[in-house]
Amino acid sequence: MHKNNFMNLNTVKFESKLPDDSIIVTYTEDNIPLSYFTDDIWDFRNYISSYTQTTVIDFNFDKSLSKNSIYYLKLCLYYYINIGAKNTASLSFKTILIKYRLLKKIVKICEKFNADFSNIEKNKFCLNAIIDSLSFDSKMNVGKYLNIFELITLTGSFYELDDFGFSNESLNRVRLLEKKSSKLPKQTILIPSNILSDFIRKSSEFFDNFNKIKDELIDFVSNERFYRRAPNGGVSVPYSSLKMSTKLSDYLSKYSIKIRPNIISHFLYIQSLGSAFISCFSGMRKGELSNLPYNCLEIIENSIDGKEVYILNGYTNKLTRVGLVACSWVTSKQIIPIIDALKAIVQIHKILIDVGYIEENNKNIPLKEYPLFPIFNQQKHPVGKHPLYSFPTLATATLSKNIYQLIQPIVFEENDLEELNNFNLLIDWQDEYELNVGQDWNFKYHQFRRSLAVYCSRSSIVKLPALKKQLKHISFDMTLYYSNNYHNAKNINFDSEFINSYQNELEILKFNSFCENVIDNKSILFGAKGTSHEILRSSDDIPIFYTDRKITQKYIKDGRISYKKTHLGGCAKTDKCNKLSFAYATACVTCSEAIFDDNSVIALEKAKANYEKQLSKFDKDSIPYKQFLIEIEAIDNVLTKRSNLEKSNV
Repeated sequence: MHKNNFMNLNTVKFESKLPDDSIIVTYTEDNIPLSYFTDDIWDFRNYISSYTQTTVIDFNFDKSLSKNSIYYLKLCLYYYINIGAKNTASLSFKTILIKYRLLKKIVKICEKFNADFSNIEKNKFCLNAIIDSLSFDSKMNVGKYLNIFELITLTGSFYELDDFGFSNESLNRVRLLEKKSSKLPKQTILIPSNILSDFIRKSSEFFDNFNKIKDELIDFVSNERFYRRAPNGGVSVPYSSLKMSTKLSDYLSKYSIKIRPNIISHFLYIQSLGSAFISCFSGMRKGELSNLPYNCLEIIENSIDGKEVYILNGYTNKLTRVGLVACSWVTSKQIIPIIDALKAIVQIHKILIDVGYIEENNKNIPLKEYPLFPIFNQQKHPVGKHPLYSFPTLATATLSKNIYQLIQPIVFEENDLEELNNFNLLIDWQDEYELNVGQDWNFKYHQFRRSLAVYCSRSSIVKLPALKKQLKHISFDMTLYYSNNYHNAKNINFDSEFINSYQNELEILKFNSFCENVIDNKSILFGAKGTSHEILRSSDDIPIFYTDRKITQKYIKDGRISYKKTHLGGCAKTDKCNKLSFAYATACVTCSEAIFDDNSVIALEKAKANYEKQLSKFDKDSIPYKQFLIEIEAIDNVLTKRSNLEKSNV
């Protein structure tokens, strides 16, 4: 980096007068103006000290943003470059770029609430949304945003802009949040829904195809011509001389398998893909996957609805002091083809060990005593021992590399980054997780565990129909077995830490849903419970759970307040609904727990129009006709009350 370029900025006349098109931001090496304050792009090509993917800051990233929002973003960044950086010697393009990305995220949140840096404090919905986004973050991340909030506030103070930035009260809220936040490392990244769905689809296709040739492959390696060795230790029959069907030949050619060691490596890739798929549909850790026995899948009948539930029985040493203990995980029917394929690989392993093709001291071990992921140690590397099995088990450090030997690489795209940003706007996903658009996604076992807990417990955030379908059954079974302590009533030792993660995601969903649909909802709330909330949140003596988000969380966790989406709006009932009417509308419309907003008006009017159409199908004296009239009247009544609320401006 040209340090002097940054240091020389201090010699530039820097005034509290708001910058305009005459203000120069960067220069060429010959001190010729390169970028002006009002430019859409600031060019820092002469300020770079190390490799970077870009040398510019582009303020034209979102056409929908207001001119004020962009101007204030530039203003804060300009202030940081010239005054805000406490140590000019440490100022670099990288630090400027990081500040820009963080400021950009705050700008986007403000824009959602028709706000900008000049009126954040006046818009309680915007202010709460910004601070709430940090509620579950690490101490490090909260600290980074606290610095950004202070930068925005100092910028407003320097330029003497009234109400610009955050009040001391708001900053103190964030400081308290930082003090109480976890010191633990950042959470494992969430796999974007498109990438996860693509992984499931491509993996399923591979295993479906493999299972079509697995029996023939077992016969192929069982043939003496495959494994027989010559006196010198080499194979007696060249690979090219081995006989196989056209179907098997096509399969092996597709994966560039031309010699015997290629086949063994192929088995490793299958084990890697299979283990990742199982983790995707169970939440198991890498070590727990390697502990799975050959006969790990159990199918039990759900006593509630008589349907089958799929359980993986294995072992864990997580959070125990006695070594490995038996443990179980709820999974999905979708893993059956994967288990079948992996068992075929185990059978091949047993054949090659027993005939001596791969040298091992332990031979003729019954399949029931095998692990699901035995290592094919054809290179005789030192691989250690397993406490449960006669063979060491899968321990790959190159999961993604192995997976992409079997399926086409899955690319991280712009829409995936957008999804992660929408999931949490205040995480710099690119910087913190080293994500680059256009690169292949790098799969890790813990990503599947985290993603399963999030998507199954917070299914409302899944917008992709394919993924909803893929996770539908396991979501139901996990909710049944992992929620409300139902798992404690069963004689099964489920993965308690995963259950805690799953339940924590449920709590986050409930908290976010209540904040979004009740506390921060700009609509006039109506319905029995909605009207109550509307009166309370607009009163002078507003209850503390509307203003203190920690209290909100506690009340939700304690079951004192709640919000669940319904077809017509929302419901405040903390337990299950046992009310159903003839056409379902009356049950919700007249319910004491109903919460409706502006979106509900559209839904109610559609329901009413549908019921009015149904009237023509029945005789006026019939019970269905009279019931539909009751439904229509109930809707009219609640819409009238809503209209009265608007007029009285509650």
